[in-house]
Order: sequence, then structure tokens, then C-alpha cells
Amino acid sequence: IVDGAGFASAISSGGISSLFGTNLAASTASAAAVPLPTILAGTQVLVNGVAAPLFYVSPTQINFQMPNEPAGANVSVVVVSGGINSLNATVNIAAAGPGIFTAASNGQGQGAILNQDYSANSAQNPAAAGSVIQIFATGLGLTNPAMAAGQPASSSPLANTVSTPVVMINSVSAPVGFSGLAPGFVGLYQVNVTVPPGTPSGAATLQIQINGQSSNTATVAIK
Repeated sequence: IVDGAGFASAISSGGISSLFGTNLAASTASAAAVPLPTILAGTQVLVNGVAAPLFYVSPTQINFQMPNEPAGANVSVVVVSGGINSLNATVNIAAAGPGIFTAASNGQGQGAILNQDYSANSAQNPAAAGSVIQIFATGLGLTNPAMAAGQPASSSPLANTVSTPVVMINSVSAPVGFSGLAPGFVGLYQVNVTVPPGTPSGAATLQIQINGQSSNTATVAIK
């Protein structure tokens, strides 16, 4: 059981998590609407006995939202498929478990980032130094206000992270303008930062640090 973006072992409350195994579901299915369902293709994920919101299930992988649990808690995770319970797994809830989503969906390479004009950042469409980019991540911890599990984040009021992350671009701290849940999405965090002036062109390294935890290292294209 890992974070659903960078696939690190730190799991936080309200974040998107991925669970890997065998015979987890009889077929593949994805949530079609929000609020997220708690059963897909006859499969559930129980966290401390309560069904968790599901994004996706397949025989070998499940993506789910970790419900709101206090940092430091040890929670029980059980998959129920076709009425059969898996073995119990114990997960420690961290204050944060940051992970940056990437274009390749493997936690590496080009990050899931929008440029200042809301177009997708890529080598063919890089961001200018000094411009604002939007980074999409998970596992940035508690928000104010808190959002119920499975529910999309509100746009008014915005759900800001309780802790402000440090965002490093080419090992230089980038000013953070917003850090919180992306409106309309479940468990997806958005961090708006200004690319430090003078950042060289090309693929710059990108990392988020929060509550003593560091994300995977992704890249952002700079022109």
C-alpha cells in the first residue's frame, strides 16, 4: 500500500493511495462520478472496518482514498472481493505523504503540471521562468476546511493545506501561492508556485517537501 502518485510508503489522511496484490477484483472498473463509490466490481476496501472511497479496481491494483484518520494512527486495511476477505494489512498514517503525479503515471519524469495559461506543461510547451505553474499531487495532509472522504473539494471556500509545503525547482525554493485540494476533485492536491527567475531552460527537477516528508522527484519543462 503506497501513495498513489510517487508510490512512496508514507500514507496520509485523505490522500490517494494505491494497493497492490492478487485476486483483488474479478474485473477492472473505474468510478464514473463523485461522490466516489465504496464498491466497484464487487470489491471494497475496508479501513478500520469502514468502506473507503474507490477510484479504480482491478485484479492486481486498487486506487482508493484513505479516509480521514489522525496522524500517528495505525489503521487496518482489508480488501473484500466477492465476499472473501483478504489478510489484514496495517498502515501507519503519516502527517503527510507527498507524491507528485507524472505524465507516465509511474512517479518519474514529466510532472502533471499546468502552465500559467492553463495549458499542459511539457517539453514542447515549457513554462517561462518567473511564471506561475500548477502542480498536481497527493498526500499533503490535513486541510482547512476538512473534506469528507469521497467528496469533491469545494471552490468556495478553498480547502487549504494546514501546513505550507516547500517546493524545490532545481534545488531552489519556489514561492508558493496556493496549496490545497483541487476544486471538484477527490484527494487531489494543487500547489501553485512561481518558477524562480533565472531557472535554466530544459527539464528542471521538482520536489515537494512537507511535514518532514519529501515527494518523488519529477521534472518541469522550462523555456
